[in-house]
Amino acid sequence: MVNTSALGTYLIAAFLSQAEPLEVPINDYFCMVEAIHYEANGEEYKGKQLVANVIMNRVERIKSQETVCDVVHAEAQFSYKKGMMVDLSKKPDLDSFKDTIEIAYDAVQGDLEDITGGADHYYNPHKIKRVQNWMTAGEQLGMIGNHKMLRLIDDNGRWM
Repeated sequence: MVNTSALGTYLIAAFLSQAEPLEVPINDYFCMVEAIHYEANGEEYKGKQLVANVIMNRVERIKSQETVCDVVHAEAQFSYKKGMMVDLSKKPDLDSFKDTIEIAYDAVQGDLEDITGGADHYYNPHKIKRVQNWMTAGEQLGMIGNHKMLRLIDDNGRWM
């Protein structure tokens, strides 16, 4: 479950009550909401879509990570700490969270267009302290907002 205030829980429940039933376990939806919120809170729609696309591309390619939660909770894969409280006390965060719950739903339902060209990794070059080897490997796919996208895993789940 996403660690959020009563308001956040209400927003998720209200959205899901109006949507078609989920085709995946609800925990996968909650993991997607959490990852998008912490990785891209306050970013434009495309920044959030990038995070969701990368997670779903990993679910498809990494055989040992078969679910959204497996991908999101894999060690050292995302920069946020799992279980952080979702703070919706500021209007921009609240508005951003509303977009997040919709993008997460579309992603886990398989209805979100992949705008990343198949990326399975991303990073913000302006926020890194030093370039890691993986950041220069694989197929470089361009930028969306502040994030550089890469494809490091082939269709058979092997590192490129």
